[in-house]
Amino acid sequence: MPSRAENQAKYLAEVEATYFLLEENFDAIYEHCTEAAERQLLRNLHAAARDAYWRGVASSLEDGNQVVRDIYADLSAANQQIRNLISGLQSVAALLALVKQAVRLAGSLVTLAAA
Repeated sequence: MPSRAENQAKYLAEVEATYFLLEENFDAIYEHCTEAAERQLLRNLHAAARDAYWRGVASSLEDGNQVVRDIYADLSAANQQIRNLISGLQSVAALLALVKQAVRLAGSLVTLAAA
């Protein structure tokens, strides 16, 4: 079982990945948004991902219970799917739905892993 410090590092890294996937690809995703509602959703998700990341930085993400580990695994999988969708961006709606799921998972991870 990983130590508390190892949990902190890996949990925060995954939350950071969610935020930086949006941060680094924001303009490209924004260009593919065809509706004002999509652009607003992207802005809101970006802000929520940023908030979850900084909340994670300020917290001690040490809890390693099974629910937290499952959320971490789900977030890791969602981040990989986001990477795949961004690389061949065809459906903004599908990408935004996945990003919404990832941001929710990141927020849950930060909240539940906080010791």
